[in-house]
Amino acid sequence: MPCLVVEDGDDLTALWIPPETRWLAYCANAGMPQKLPWRPGKLQELSWWPPGLLLLLPARKPYSVRVRRNRDLSFRDWYINLEQPVRRSGKFFDTCDLQLDVIVAPDRKSFHWKDEDELELAVSEGFQTREAADALRASADVALTDALSGSFPFEDRWAAWQPDLSVDLPSLPEGAQNIAQ
Repeated sequence: MPCLVVEDGDDLTALWIPPETRWLAYCANAGMPQKLPWRPGKLQELSWWPPGLLLLLPARKPYSVRVRRNRDLSFRDWYINLEQPVRRSGKFFDTCDLQLDVIVAPDRKSFHWKDEDELELAVSEGFQTREAADALRASADVALTDALSGSFPFEDRWAAWQPDLSVDLPSLPEGAQNIAQ
C-alpha cells in the first residue's frame, strides 16, 4: 500500500493514504478486497476511496489504528485493526491482518466489535485455533483499554490532524505485482 509518512519515530509511525492512491489487494469478486485470506482471490489494482486514511502503527503493539474521517474530513472514529506487530523491511512495512477489529466512538466512551463472525469462521474452517482466537481477543482487550483511556496512540492530536490534499499521490513501486504474490 503506497503511503506518505506523516511521522516516523521509535514508538510510532503515522502514514497517510490519500484518496485515489492506487494499491493492490486480493479480491474475491466485484473488485472488493478479500476479507478471508485462506480463501482464493485474484490480485487486483484498486483505488483508495475518499476521504483517505490516517494509519497509526504503534511499535510493538498487536494492532494498528485507522483514524477514520467523514467525507468532509471531520473525525469519524478510531478503527482498531488487530494484526501481528508491524515489522520494517527497508522502506516497506510487513504485517498480517487478523480477523477481529474494534470501532471506538470519537469520544472514546463506547465501542463495537467488527468481524467476530470472521474470527469464528476462521476457527471453524481450521485457519486459526481456538487458543489463537482467545489470544486475539486478549490483544483486543489491551487495545480497547488504551483507546477508552485516551492513552497512546489514541491521542487527541490524531483526531484533530488534517491532511494536505494538495500532495502528489504515492505510487506503487516497480514490480509491486511480484512483491505482493
